[in-house]
Amino acid sequence: MVHVRHSYRYEEVAWGARFVPAIEADARGEMVLDLKRLSETGPSPNPHTP
Repeated sequence: MVHVRHSYRYEEVAWGARFVPAIEADARGEMVLDLKRLSETGPSPNPHTP
């Protein structure tokens, strides 16, 4: 079991953003993880962000 603890300063938080999905199904229906997208962010659908 792995436990990780991390904290962020206020200015490090990307308010109004979310991580984009990095896992997709390929042509055979197998799940593929795109490592290049792990840190990619996009706009959040939640309008209630600071």
